[in-house]
Amino acid sequence: MAAGYRKALSYAEQIRSADAAADSRHVDNSLQVLMAHCHYQLSDYRSSTALISSVIEQADQPEESWLQLLRASYQAQNDYEKTARVLETMVELFGKPDYFLALSAIYGQLGQQARQISLLESLHEKRQLTSASHLKALGILYVQQGMPAKAAAVLGYGIDSNHLEAFRRESASSGTGLAPGPEQ
Repeated sequence: MAAGYRKALSYAEQIRSADAAADSRHVDNSLQVLMAHCHYQLSDYRSSTALISSVIEQADQPEESWLQLLRASYQAQNDYEKTARVLETMVELFGKPDYFLALSAIYGQLGQQARQISLLESLHEKRQLTSASHLKALGILYVQQGMPAKAAAVLGYGIDSNHLEAFRRESASSGTGLAPGPEQ
């Protein structure tokens, strides 16, 4: 498969050279995007980053897929600061819950738990945090930050809304139920 990406990259570079010779002012964004994808698939993340960054800088409004590629390229290089900046842009432009979740995870990688909790809380308040793993993650963060009452509220919501259905079935069959502990 790598051979196919190399061949596509070679042809794209030939086309770009021919285009540049014909009109040095014209840059074909779609060709650069294709080349950036090929470099990414070949694990040449620096070249992918350089090409897709150039496309984004030239655009009035970057396309979502371009930002996704830039984010993936930075993340593959373990550059979490730049990954966070790209995700912040994606959250601002597109507002998708998946981008909030990804940004929250990156904030966790950067040791910025307050920002991580803030994003997860925002999604939870909008009832967009519905995965059992995400609800548990928010509960864990609350406990780690000394907020057990908030952790209990999130987990209680998860159980009541059937997002933590396995727990509900287990506690119902064992007769243990969920009893809240003392508030702190």
